[in-house]
Amino acid sequence: MFVIDRNQMQILDALAERDFHRALMAFVRRELPDHTAHMEDAELRTFIRESQAHAERHGIESDRGVAQYVCLALETTPAFADDPNISKFLHLPGMSPEVLLEELVDLLNEMPEH
Repeated sequence: MFVIDRNQMQILDALAERDFHRALMAFVRRELPDHTAHMEDAELRTFIRESQAHAERHGIESDRGVAQYVCLALETTPAFADDPNISKFLHLPGMSPEVLLEELVDLLNEMPEH
């Protein structure tokens, strides 16, 4: 029987995260060029990691949730969910932060642009 040890699993997790960050960088560069054009790759990578850490502190851990969080963070700040009103919304009882973030994104997308 083939067994993956803890060290091997950590390596696989790190590779998966690296690939996710690369794909997310390409996505935000393509979809949000006005917010990323001024950033070097290393700066954007750091921004994504920082945003992901904030997202995870608020219970947002899926690739989709982190990607949505990063897109909102590019519009605001990586710590936007630390705002008391946003944090309160993301932690409403009975709903997961992932679902609530998606609701927030939908609400923001419905707002008229100025």
